This record gives sequence, structure tokens and C-alpha cells, in this order.
Amino acid sequence: MDDITWRNNTGEWDHVDQHIQALEKLRVKHNQIFKKIVFAQRDDKQDIAQSHASELVTIRAEINAHLNAEFGG
Repeated sequence: MDDITWRNNTGEWDHVDQHIQALEKLRVKHNQIFKKIVFAQRDDKQDIAQSHASELVTIRAEINAHLNAEFGG
């Protein structure tokens, strides 16, 4: 079977599924931080928006690292 859909004998998710779960958590965190940036800018709080933007850059780097580790590129 294809290793993307196959689970090992212990019933644990294989490494691809673990990457997908990690990416999903990062996606949720990304969306939450992005909303905080939008609301901070709307309230004219640029210093807070910039702080969140720095965190967003880190999250995007983590997402790219997961994608590169699993799928190459």
C-alpha cells in the first residue's frame, strides 16, 4: 500500500500523518495571529500589529520547514 495511507502495526499514524497534523495546528495558529494583525491595524495599533507580524513570519517559516521536510522542494 501507499505509505501515505498505510498505518504501521501499532496503529499509530505514520510520519506523513504526523506532518499533516502539525501543519493543521500551524494553519490554525497562523489564522489566529493573522486576525490579530487585522484587528490591531483596524484599531490603529501598529506596534501590536508589527509584533504579531513577526510571530506570523516565524509560523510561516515553520510551515515551510514541514513542507520541505516531508515533500521536498
